[in-house]
Amino acid sequence: MPDRPRTPRSHLVGGLVVALVVAGVLAVWLLRRAPEPPTPAWRVEVEDVTDADHARFESVTGATGRPQRVGDLLLATVVTSSAGRYLADMTGSVLVAVDPVTGEIVWQLPFAAPDERSVTRCAVTDAATIICVGAVDAGKGLEVLTVDPATGSILERLPAATRSPAAVVPLGDGVLVVTRFGDLAALGAGGDVRWEASAPGPVIGSPAIAQVGDAVLLEHDDERLLVAPDGTVRTASSRCEVTVVAGEVWACGDNRTTGYDAAGDRLWEVSGELVEGDPGAVTVHEAGLARAVDPVSGTEGPAVRLVDGEGSAAARQHVLPDAVVLTAETTGPDDPMTPLASTVTLLDPETHEAVWRRPLDDPGVLLAEVALVGDTVVVVGESVHGLDAATGVVRWERAAPALPGPVLAAADGVVVAGGSGALAGYRLLAG
Repeated sequence: MPDRPRTPRSHLVGGLVVALVVAGVLAVWLLRRAPEPPTPAWRVEVEDVTDADHARFESVTGATGRPQRVGDLLLATVVTSSAGRYLADMTGSVLVAVDPVTGEIVWQLPFAAPDERSVTRCAVTDAATIICVGAVDAGKGLEVLTVDPATGSILERLPAATRSPAAVVPLGDGVLVVTRFGDLAALGAGGDVRWEASAPGPVIGSPAIAQVGDAVLLEHDDERLLVAPDGTVRTASSRCEVTVVAGEVWACGDNRTTGYDAAGDRLWEVSGELVEGDPGAVTVHEAGLARAVDPVSGTEGPAVRLVDGEGSAAARQHVLPDAVVLTAETTGPDDPMTPLASTVTLLDPETHEAVWRRPLDDPGVLLAEVALVGDTVVVVGESVHGLDAATGVVRWERAAPALPGPVLAAADGVVVAGGSGALAGYRLLAG
């Protein structure tokens, strides 16, 4: 009997079967190839600290977006409000100390809200003492409190003659209180007001503050104000798109980069855009090349090629123990949102030369979180890469965890990340 001729319909059915088989095989391969995102070794939710309906993690000082390290602990504040609005309707806060290795809540200290628009703010002094300005008991007025960082016990509490703080940062052997109205007050550890001054205008939200030597750098709109321990307030720069602090010097970046000392006097000026990122180093870049700049002298190190090829380059710096890591990418004019190339470069902190440069096929490299865990540089972008700190060789790659926020610290093999809703620790060294 002659074979029946194949019709277009039979060709279509056969092709569909083949396509389904191929798709199934590909799906199984992809599932085996892509590991599951790692689960946190520990996680602390706001619900573990308070039963308030509306709560979130914030910085301790009110000046930065990240919790702080004090000794072997990670210090954060949980702010509560009655309606979920965190510039109004505040009801209180809880100061929380967490072990970054185990996630254990070592201690917590609750505070009342001084008023509906502020909460208690604290600063960790150079002597590793915690000084807080706020209210322990509702309706009792502001107090200056000295807190033991190991136990959370209140060592001393005295009345504070100042308005409710938007931020509290160390200043000399006391603290600087910045209110949302733009008032500045220097308090001693005993609660005495050493001096008072005013910023040019009110502070909206949390002011961005950094310490420069013994002075405090305050960002007010485009202006940079330097507050000295004696109460002198000086407008140090009227235009800064990027600011980075390195010890006794701070750098202001616009189209060029200028270095200033703690008094606001100009030290040097170089060409190139200031690289944003962690404090502790000054790096500029232009035309795909980066140069480290000595913060004191302005002497420039050798030019380091960040990425190969043409395109618009962008970079961020990550200051790690004994190294500076630059994450960079280039984009083309037709699609500025898609990287053409991404790299991670490690600079020697002494010679400022590139120890290694490693291209990574990850579109999240530029904004990646970077931490040094042991002898591994962990880069958390859209995936996680573990790079040999000495050579840059990729030791392993895995799916990225769902981090609750930026990387805060690395301790004993644990990378800690934190956001408004949680703190979490991840063990990311295993490939």
